Formats: sequence, C-alpha cells, structure tokens
Amino acid sequence: MKMNINPFLAKVIRSIEAHKAEPHGGYRQKLSDPVVADMYGTADAIILLYTLNQVPNAGSSEHDALVKTLQSFQQPDSGRFPGRGHHPVHGTAYALSALELQLNNV
Repeated sequence: MKMNINPFLAKVIRSIEAHKAEPHGGYRQKLSDPVVADMYGTADAIILLYTLNQVPNAGSSEHDALVKTLQSFQQPDSGRFPGRGHHPVHGTAYALSALELQLNNV
C-alpha cells in the first residue's frame, strides 16, 4: 500500500512559515515564544527545509538571511552556539550541522 504524505508535508511547510521571526531569516522554536529568532528554531528550520528539499537557493536573499541569522548566534569569544535547554557543545554541533547543510546547498 502506498501512503500519501503530501498533506503532512504541507502542514510541516505551514508550520515552518508560522515560526518565522525577526530578524529576517530567523525562526523561533515555539509559536508561544516572542517573535524573535533563536538558535534552535533557526537551525531546526534549516534542517527541515533541507529534508524537504526546500532550502533557498545559494546566493538568494533568503539563503543569505538564514546563514547570517544562524551565524549571529555564535559567541565570538568561544566560537560556541549556545541554545536554550542544551549544553553549548550540543547547540554548537546542531548549528554547525545546519550551516553545513545550508552552505553546501549549491
């Protein structure tokens, strides 16, 4: 039996859109959070967009905004990407994996 997951995928895309935050290119983790981008929300969005083959094209303003926003969470002194609820090393690994997916989407 073949399953149709298109309605589910459409719901995921709508959810990603609903989580957009400021600055442009950022995402928040929860709809109940302030409309301010956070590291995990932005990394989650990038990874989901990659999984759904919806990552913005390299060189587009949307692509550049995603990369810039995620990079903005990096602490200049340590190089880490801390996020709420996890150890900074975990957040750093997560952010770097999202950046790898985004930056290599050429």
